[in-house]
Amino acid sequence: MSATRQARILLLSKVSSGERFWQCSIVSPELGGCICLLRRSGNNKSAMQRVEPDLFDTATVQVRKPSGSEMLYFAEDYELVTRRSGLGQRYTTFQAGSFWAGLLALNLAAVPEDAEDEFFVHAERTLDRLEQGFPAEWVLLKALYLLLKLEGYPVRESWWQGLSINDQKMTANWLRQKLEHVPPNDLTQLGVIFGKLRDWTVAQTELKLPQWQ
Repeated sequence: MSATRQARILLLSKVSSGERFWQCSIVSPELGGCICLLRRSGNNKSAMQRVEPDLFDTATVQVRKPSGSEMLYFAEDYELVTRRSGLGQRYTTFQAGSFWAGLLALNLAAVPEDAEDEFFVHAERTLDRLEQGFPAEWVLLKALYLLLKLEGYPVRESWWQGLSINDQKMTANWLRQKLEHVPPNDLTQLGVIFGKLRDWTVAQTELKLPQWQ
């Protein structure tokens, strides 16, 4: 068993694992993508002290790695940093947040240990933008495109070249513009382009995608 150390995590999924643990899929700048067996809060803590982990949380934990394990950690002392409760307030935002969290959870092995902060910040920022109410398919198009670039896939050289000239112009505009400047009349075509990027990802990369709508 390795020595205990602190890690910052983004919680992607959580299921019960017996009476003492939650089994959680997480990404972390210190750990990469991995599975944590997170010890439940003890009964000796008051109700105010106990913080139950929730989907989309950013938190810090104390972790130990069992000998011979590649992606499994034991974790405890869950300290909440950011709770994104707003993602659960509307079905569309929850669906989009679940798609992004599911995409990362399905591809934990693609997140290197000691992942750079850029990857972790990108994962968090995508959920923050969805919680703030930006159009889901715009957020996810930008998020998936950048993720593919971070993973080293030739999205610019391959997928981009398969778009029509008109679609290239529209997509370039969407990818360059800040999310605050939403073109309200383009959302239908935006969904089409996002669908094309998902199809290319499934066909041309090793990444797994969850179901979208």
